[in-house]
Formats: sequence, C-alpha cells, structure tokens
Amino acid sequence: MGLAIADDVMGPYEKHPDNPIVDYSDEGKQVEDAYVWVQDGTFYMLMADDNEGVVRKHGGALITSEDGIHWSEPMLGYETTDYYFEAEPTRRFERPQVLLRDGHPAYLYLSMQGDEVDTSAVLLVRR
Repeated sequence: MGLAIADDVMGPYEKHPDNPIVDYSDEGKQVEDAYVWVQDGTFYMLMADDNEGVVRKHGGALITSEDGIHWSEPMLGYETTDYYFEAEPTRRFERPQVLLRDGHPAYLYLSMQGDEVDTSAVLLVRR
C-alpha cells in the first residue's frame, strides 16, 4: 500500500518517500482493497487477505497506526466465509467497507467471491 499526501482532497498529491508503507511481498503474501478510518485518534486499515494469507487466507487483515505511516503487525480483521455461513466452502471476501456510528465501527460490508458460475454476493456483518 502506498501513501500520497495533500493539503486538500482535490490535490495536488505527493507520494510519501517511504512507499510502500505496507508491503508483505517479501513474505510472498499479498493484501488488497484497503479501507482506512480514524477512531479515537488511531488509524485503522482493514484489507482483504489474499494468496497465502498474512493472517488468514481469504479473510481480512487489520493493522493500526498512530501516524498513518508506521503500521502494526497484522491481526485478524474478519473471518472467512465458512465462519459466517454454516457448511459454506471457504471463499474469498473482498472490498471491505466500514460504516461508522458515533465514530465507531457498526457495520462491515464485504463482497464475496462467487461459485463455479462466477457470481458474487454482498455480506453485511453488524457489530
């Protein structure tokens, strides 16, 4: 994951000199679809955990930061499909999005990899 900084949301942006700020490629692992929010002064980044799994393959990885640049070791952010759906085969979750209420996560939205005909579905997890 790379970081670009601007004084205004419309830019112009400058790439951070330490990019990538989050990278597991030296371990042969990959994350994608990062979602970042600030809660009580701490940055949280929730990502789809792919390939061999930084934390849990096809689940979600969660990291935290005090400055948005230096990040913690990854922890489990959300489980795999078989955890939420009884007798469901393990499928990939993607594109995590968090709905905050009163500054705290209340809902987690996920896209779920489809079956053999390449369909997809949406999962909503309420806290």
